[in-house]
Amino acid sequence: MKFKSAQTLEQIASLIQAEFVGDANFQITGINEIHVVEPGDIVFVDHPKYYDKALNSAATTILINKEVECPEGKALLISDDPFRDFNKITKHFNPFISSKQSIADSAIIGERTIIQPNVFVGNDVVIGKNCLIYPNVTIYDGTIIGDNVTIHAGTVLGADAFYYKRRPEGYDKLISGGRVVLKDNVDLGSGCTIDRGVTGDTTIVIASGGQTTLSIPTLEGSGNEISWFLDSVLVAGAVDTFLVADQFGIYYAEISNTLIPDLIYSSGYFNIQEITSNQNFELVDPIFTLSSQRDNDPNTFDGFQMTENIGDANADGVDDFAVLLQNQLLIFYGGSINQTPDLSLAATGDFSYGEMRSADFNGDGFNDIIINRSDNVETFIDVYLGSVALDLDVDLTIS
Repeated sequence: MKFKSAQTLEQIASLIQAEFVGDANFQITGINEIHVVEPGDIVFVDHPKYYDKALNSAATTILINKEVECPEGKALLISDDPFRDFNKITKHFNPFISSKQSIADSAIIGERTIIQPNVFVGNDVVIGKNCLIYPNVTIYDGTIIGDNVTIHAGTVLGADAFYYKRRPEGYDKLISGGRVVLKDNVDLGSGCTIDRGVTGDTTIVIASGGQTTLSIPTLEGSGNEISWFLDSVLVAGAVDTFLVADQFGIYYAEISNTLIPDLIYSSGYFNIQEITSNQNFELVDPIFTLSSQRDNDPNTFDGFQMTENIGDANADGVDDFAVLLQNQLLIFYGGSINQTPDLSLAATGDFSYGEMRSADFNGDGFNDIIINRSDNVETFIDVYLGSVALDLDVDLTIS
């Protein structure tokens, strides 16, 4: 979220009643989450595990709950509760303004655009030319819609993002200050809901429709051609599973935080690769390859069982994925993927892993991981609850 005019470090510190480290006139132009920050932005961090990531990010002002060494060319805001103060900044620079009519006076609507009855258009909405918006569509404040866009009945654009912090007294909501942006020629069906970003934009773009065939490196046991159908609309930055699986692998989207869909494919016990595609869906070099050999070499992973998109399990805004081996679980955080797992867990004794699933089972906003573990005599289900400080200490075991 960008401010309408640049602020100084001293002004922001005064707003949230925080101490600061740096030049009082240091320029601040907006706030953002860690995975979308730019120079001039404030990013907040309230857990030591993520201090380095925040301090070394593109953000030039870090709202933090401990005074640490400030990187050169940056500034710190020291707060006892960065989450609370991040919300305070959002509300100050993007306050809620109630609407008193169906189409706000500040909305801009392009020529030849048709808006049918019972449509709500909020403050500062911009709608391009030649659009058709059917009845009972709700367009929240600040939404940007391009030219030649069709939105069918009952669709909602710009509702709040789902982001909560669990506190002892209950859940605390991170206030949304982002927008929804529909690019030219997007066609949305009836009953769609597209939430705005917490601080950035949720952007809908048109991808090439119809059947797409990608050539991938030949895998033992499978061919080198995989075909599937792509939807005509992709959510840039979303981590939807829009690809299909065959008997040799599972395919997922957007892991590398490039706002471009990615492909992960698994070939049973042979290898797992992630491949980044550009907007024309032409493959480029793999980001990395993990190889598995069924031998006793300690430098290889033994026996791939499956890969799984585990959602945003550590709440950093980017989806993560897990690799289940015969005797080991590997967790790779999205956004900065490399060949070294961020977390790993080895099965003990004679136990081996079978299957893995991921979803927000306890409804706290973080994806959880469930794994089947067996020693051929007993079978257990281990549950690992996702959180900002995700770990692999089992939270619940079902026998």
